[in-house]
Amino acid sequence: MRRIGRDRRARPAGDLVSDLVSAEVGGDRLDGRRLGAFFSLLLVAGIETSRNAVAHGVRLLSEHPDQRALLLSDLDRHLDGAVEEILRVSTPIVQFRRNVAGDTELGGTPLPAGARVVLFYASANRDEAVFTDPDRFDITRRPNPHLAFGGTGPHYCLGAHLARRELRTLFRELLERAPGIRTTGPAETVPSSFDHRIRRLPFTVDR
Repeated sequence: MRRIGRDRRARPAGDLVSDLVSAEVGGDRLDGRRLGAFFSLLLVAGIETSRNAVAHGVRLLSEHPDQRALLLSDLDRHLDGAVEEILRVSTPIVQFRRNVAGDTELGGTPLPAGARVVLFYASANRDEAVFTDPDRFDITRRPNPHLAFGGTGPHYCLGAHLARRELRTLFRELLERAPGIRTTGPAETVPSSFDHRIRRLPFTVDR
């Protein structure tokens, strides 16, 4: 990325990299290291998470044929709810580390400013105090205040709206063109405490 960044700075090509290397905020520009980190973020947060959500969606709809049938019976009515429930149950990003901004206390445990904490979104999305029957996959779940995008505030996922649109569009096209798509074996996942990644998912398409 550093090499590409240098090339685009010298010869802009009208693409995203050219826009990024020429952009200024308060007189500051992205240098080579920060440009590389930015694109690593785009790759993981903008591509891997959506890809894994799609794979988990196909898996969940295959494992729960009643919910699949309900979704297929009325896509317009149930698609939004299905996408939100796929995000809740799969939670593509399992956890994220944060720094405590000010002295506080959580559940009787003092958290001093500067302490590092790990927020397990996957655990929060199965919180029985928030979700009725949290281990059940239910595309009609209302409300569904999941934390698949990191909750609210300044750390809320910048791509949340795009991700939702991608998933709605993809599952609509997929289920309209290949309503019989289903898995033919278990998902092969990547052992990780950070993301819920699927390496391989065998499936077939029955039109």
